[in-house]
Amino acid sequence: MPPSPSATTAGLGCSAPRERNSPRRLLPRSLITGARATVPGTSLLALPLLSLCWLALAVSAELPTARIDSLFPAGGRRGTAFEATAAGVDLDDPAALRFSAPGITAQFAPGATTKAKITIASNVPPGVYEARWVGRFGVSNPRIFSVGDFPELTNPGTNHALATAMPIALGTTINGKATAAKADFFRFNARQGQMIIAECAGPEIDSKLEVALWLHDKAGHEVARVRRDTTLRYLAPRDGEYTLRLHDFLNRGGDAFFYRLTVSTRPHIAYATPAAAQPGTNRMFVFHGWNLPGGVTEKDELLGGQPVQAIRVPITVPGGSGGSPPARASKELVAAGSGLDTFTHQVRATNGFSNPVLLSIASSPVQAEQEPNNTAAQAQVLSPPLEVSGLFRGRSDQDWYQFEGKKGQTWIVEVVAQRLGVSADPALVAQRVMRDAKGVEQAADVQEGYDSDAGIGGQDFRSATGDPSVRFDVKEDGVYRLLVRDQSTVPRDDIMRPYRLIVRAPTPDFRLVAMPVPPPAVAKDSKELKAWTSVLRKNGVIAIRVMAFRIDGFDQPIIVQAEGLPPGVRCEETRIAADAKSTLLLLHADETATNWTGALKLYGKTVTSQGESRRECRSATLVWSVGSYETETVRTRVSEDLALAVRPEESEPLSLVLGGSPSLTVAPGAKFSLPVVIRRTAEFPANLKLRLVGHPSLGAGKEIDVDKAATNAVFEIDLAQTKIPEGEHWLHVESQATFSAPRSAAALASAETAKSEADKALPATKDQLEKAKAEIPEAKKAVEKAEAEAKAAPEKQPAVKQAQESLAEKTRRVESLVRQVESQTQSKTSSEERIKAFAKREFNDAFYSMPVILKIAAPKTAQKANP
Repeated sequence: MPPSPSATTAGLGCSAPRERNSPRRLLPRSLITGARATVPGTSLLALPLLSLCWLALAVSAELPTARIDSLFPAGGRRGTAFEATAAGVDLDDPAALRFSAPGITAQFAPGATTKAKITIASNVPPGVYEARWVGRFGVSNPRIFSVGDFPELTNPGTNHALATAMPIALGTTINGKATAAKADFFRFNARQGQMIIAECAGPEIDSKLEVALWLHDKAGHEVARVRRDTTLRYLAPRDGEYTLRLHDFLNRGGDAFFYRLTVSTRPHIAYATPAAAQPGTNRMFVFHGWNLPGGVTEKDELLGGQPVQAIRVPITVPGGSGGSPPARASKELVAAGSGLDTFTHQVRATNGFSNPVLLSIASSPVQAEQEPNNTAAQAQVLSPPLEVSGLFRGRSDQDWYQFEGKKGQTWIVEVVAQRLGVSADPALVAQRVMRDAKGVEQAADVQEGYDSDAGIGGQDFRSATGDPSVRFDVKEDGVYRLLVRDQSTVPRDDIMRPYRLIVRAPTPDFRLVAMPVPPPAVAKDSKELKAWTSVLRKNGVIAIRVMAFRIDGFDQPIIVQAEGLPPGVRCEETRIAADAKSTLLLLHADETATNWTGALKLYGKTVTSQGESRRECRSATLVWSVGSYETETVRTRVSEDLALAVRPEESEPLSLVLGGSPSLTVAPGAKFSLPVVIRRTAEFPANLKLRLVGHPSLGAGKEIDVDKAATNAVFEIDLAQTKIPEGEHWLHVESQATFSAPRSAAALASAETAKSEADKALPATKDQLEKAKAEIPEAKKAVEKAEAEAKAAPEKQPAVKQAQESLAEKTRRVESLVRQVESQTQSKTSSEERIKAFAKREFNDAFYSMPVILKIAAPKTAQKANP
């Protein structure tokens, strides 16, 4: 067990425990000690999805879908090739490892199951990418894959004591896995004046590891430590040998606790000013940190007890000059920040690239906070619309701003910090400043802002945040002040936490985020969450949940569409209603679909009096499946793309076809029928429950029971009772059922054919082998006889050669038949194993129909002709 914490020493950055499900951190925890802020949890949304209350069925697994838990090592040096091993479920019959960088490729050896040779081209920029496993059961969830520029080593796993510490050189990356109740030790030499940066990527690469690092000098004295942080910094006071100790903060370990440890003197960025800039502009950013190329030491500024350097770097901010946002958010963002427009930047030096720093896209001009502004009398004067790039400095920092307000003006005032991964809990207070008859200033609070509203997702997409946002209506002309402060407890005064203060006119807009929909839990009280991806089988329908961040009160319906779908895959557009936060997008694969793996391109558009707005949909992934979202950390982050696999060799066990046409028009208050065609390719032992969903008036859904052998059903709808209003409404049918089916019908059929062929061929081959073996003794006797006769009569020597060649030929035939028997036996054994692996078993899964657009419209009044 690691020793208990001791007093802070040079280079030490202590950290308090991280709140469960807190946002990803932009700064090293050693810089934000104690800045803890709980992200409010959210309840499950009333999505048009199978209600848990009617799913009390026997527990069984859903249909297989590839899921990758780890890829080890989780990265490599550019310009190298190495073997990596994947761990996960349903990774059968690998076909590819897909990387988000085109210069990273993988090859599988014949018969490989979970190992691949990865090659990283020398021109791949160092950075963080994604890897997805592709195989029989589709494309997996993504895993972070890092590309570095230092030599790489693999931890041998024998360095769990100081005496067996692994020797390394500065400028090395080590790939390892934490071991439960043990630490990994690494020994290196440093020179006086070197700023040592030890960076252990854990959560940043989708690992479960919560990092703890301890640094000791040669005498064994602790000189620095960080806990639940990924970066330790230490300024070496003298030449000497140092030992770094690494372990999980809670002393856990295993395949899920992988890491990439880099010990170097490369550049490290703590924060940037400004934190944001307008798209399409060339902005000068100042990066603050250590070992920065050409860096100038900042006077009177310490972080973690160490002097800080600064460099100025011009950057062209992504996005159009007209203000259009970039299509994607950064992988560094968790669910709460996935509606932000961001990008990352790295600084390059002769000894490597820096860590990436997260920057934001601003909608208004950005200016820097001007200190001192710690009191109302020192308030920084603003001229909205604008943004302020500010810093919470230390324990009691309060930042004051003021502006002239005109009656009738409306401003959106918000603070962005938690959404960028900064461990802060911002609060916002607006005051009106007045003077009494004697000219004495008086200030009255007129509005306060703390946490935002509830998020747009459920337990697997916790998008609620502690960042405040208020709509500020100016009632009277006058001076107004804004107080921005951090409510979290900060133990030291040298801790910097960046924030963005935004004051802008309301500009209604939206951002979209999509996630695959996993099968709902069977038990109604289940708190399980599943990392999931999208696999389409022949005649199957899958659901994608599309969620909308509505900005500044945006209250228009959003049409969601898919583009560039593969052949045989259909997706009808759907709509997020004006008062809704999400919808389901349904995709169908027909009989003509072909095997395909790629990225879905989803878009949202809305048409108002100001014209059409179109936004590309981002994607998110649940990093790890959890057994209970109440007791386990739930981590959701932005992903590079929304992956889809089409596997037409497998048929959907249950196909539901709703209605006779894509749309239906009825009058208000009318009665009408919606037929359902049911097709089964699996054994369903019980009756089905079908549920019609798609509008709040249907409640949890209109449900009907269907006989287990029925091929048709009908929903009878009375609009006078359901009260669905006039307009267009997207309705579809859902069902969840237990059934028996092969794990893979195609693989099972192939294995059974291979076994049948082996069963037929093996006896005949064995029979041939026995006959061939029986010929060997006679052939040997013939050789002996010929050799004896040749001794007495040399002219018979050719007969010896002939007999020897006959023996050799028969021996080769025996050896060939032995190999055939071994091969056929192996084929039979392999086929039997595959038959077991893909055999029929019990599943429980969800099924959907494609939607029908219900158009409720009053009949048009007939026009009378003029006489």
